[in-house]
Amino acid sequence: MATFRKYKWNTKAEFEAFYQLSQPEATCVELGDIDNTYCVDLLWTNEPNADWEQFETWPPPVGIHTFLGWDEQYTKEYNERLP
Repeated sequence: MATFRKYKWNTKAEFEAFYQLSQPEATCVELGDIDNTYCVDLLWTNEPNADWEQFETWPPPVGIHTFLGWDEQYTKEYNERLP
């Protein structure tokens, strides 16, 4: 099942190096610099790759970008992760 996730790195160069190595099966939207981090959104074809988990971030829904029709899934998972 497709999955929507948000990620952040310290710099664009760090993101690009990681992205080139991992070649994810996903649609990627680069959001750019937000709050001194480099942010991207991925819509995975299936489940997210485990090696990307270290870069996951969970900003409150719905922010700067979303994939059409994926707000509900992201909001549900965001709420499940709240303490």
